[in-house]
Amino acid sequence: MTETTKVTAAQALNRLSGISKKRLYEMMKNGDISYDTEPWGSKTRRVIDASELARVFGGKYNETQKSETKRNIASEKPLETTETTLKNKLLEQENKMLHEQVTELREERNDWKQQAQTLLLQSPQKHPERKKGFFNKIFGS
Repeated sequence: MTETTKVTAAQALNRLSGISKKRLYEMMKNGDISYDTEPWGSKTRRVIDASELARVFGGKYNETQKSETKRNIASEKPLETTETTLKNKLLEQENKMLHEQVTELREERNDWKQQAQTLLLQSPQKHPERKKGFFNKIFGS
């Protein structure tokens, strides 16, 4: 079973001499270079097999840095984990703050409700007598 080394487009550009980013992406778009996509955070990124780069570019691709590539790809995952952990902590803090605000608003609502009920019970309900009809307003007694 052979182990394949996958590199990102940015890593491939670091190992290629004389190839621009635009040219590399054009070759990927045109199908001159085959690539896979892999999940990367909430997005996806293109990864190219190192043997594919060696096939297409021959001597321009520096394969001596394969171990460094493996180390870089492995080191990117803890960064994602650290970023995710940080985001989770921030979201937990925001969630806690929102729960506190909801509790305060409920208490405030209950206070207003209690005050309204107290005022309603204390004051007798007086409704002014209304004269009915148009003629009573004009010729009213």
